[in-house]
Amino acid sequence: MVRISGFQKINLPLPAYANIFASSVTNDRIMTDRASYMTETIDSTLVVQFTQSALVFPDQLPTIEVDLKSPSDEAQRRSVAFDFTGVGYISSSVWGEIIRLNKLLRERNRQLRLCNLTDDLQEALDAMKLDQIMVVFATRADALADLNN
Repeated sequence: MVRISGFQKINLPLPAYANIFASSVTNDRIMTDRASYMTETIDSTLVVQFTQSALVFPDQLPTIEVDLKSPSDEAQRRSVAFDFTGVGYISSSVWGEIIRLNKLLRERNRQLRLCNLTDDLQEALDAMKLDQIMVVFATRADALADLNN
C-alpha cells in the first residue's frame, strides 16, 4: 500500500472484462472475454446465435460491418438473423447497437430479424417502441422463412 497526499492506493483485482482483446476464433465460433456467439450461414442469411445469458456491452455483438464490406459476402449474405435463445437480459447500449445495425443493413437493402426473445425481452422491446422498427419472430425457422421469401 502506498500513501499519496493523504490518500491510500489500494490494489484491486481487475474485473473479468478488463482484457477485451484476448480472443480466439474456431470454426465460426467466436469467444472473447465479452463476446460469445456462433455464426452460420443458412441460404443467404447470416445467423448469429448468442451463447451468453446477458448482453451488457455493445462489443458482445458481432461486427456485421466487416461482413458487409467483403465482396464475397455482398453476393452471398443479404440478411442477418439474431437468435436470442437463452439470453435473458439486453442492456440499453446493446439495444442501441442493434438499432444501429438494423439501420446499416436497411441502408444496404438488407434485413435484420430477431428471434427467440424471452417474454421479458419482448416486453422491453415493446416498451421502447422498437417493435415499430424491428421485426421479431418466435422461432428461428419463422425468421429464416421470412428472410428467404
